[in-house]
Amino acid sequence: SRATTRSRFVAAAPTFATPRQLSGGGGALSSSSRPVAAAFHAFSVGPRDAGAGLFAHAQAVGNGRLDLGAAGPGEAGRFYQRTLPAAQVPFSSLEGRRLFREALLEGTMENYFFLAEQFRTQDEPSFCGLSTLAMVLNALRIDPMRTWKGVWRWFNEQNLGCCTGPEQVREVGLSFDMFKCLAGCNGADAVGHRAPSQVEGVA
Repeated sequence: SRATTRSRFVAAAPTFATPRQLSGGGGALSSSSRPVAAAFHAFSVGPRDAGAGLFAHAQAVGNGRLDLGAAGPGEAGRFYQRTLPAAQVPFSSLEGRRLFREALLEGTMENYFFLAEQFRTQDEPSFCGLSTLAMVLNALRIDPMRTWKGVWRWFNEQNLGCCTGPEQVREVGLSFDMFKCLAGCNGADAVGHRAPSQVEGVA
């Protein structure tokens, strides 16, 4: 029989982003690096917002499959990063570091180290929820009781299926309730807390 260890965590809907301000740098350029530098300076410095127009709707790809992360014709590879919304604090900024130090000193940042040990970037543009959940489950040291690769049991975006699977997430995304469902059926005791509405009185 399978023994299931359930660990408790709070499911929230955070936005993780650490945009890096790019610069051309200094120093002498070799002849081989000049074309690269010229190509770099042809674009505006810093991350450019791809905009909702490119990512708001799923687009058809091969075999008629929908993909939320697919780019339209002529848009493939157009952008490097997205600009963090003004209301959010970049983790690597001075304010972000101040908040991190403050939380660390107050003892409310201990979970960061367990998550940082399991950090992974998402494999697909629409896999932010799946990647986040894989990080959390591995940080909680929950045994998935299924093979990842070779002799290893481990969580990743591809083996979280129970309520939904990676192909469905690629097509339609992952809702908050589905995220909580996936957490629960993979061994976590998840408690959902939704952000308060911006409009008072609206649920």
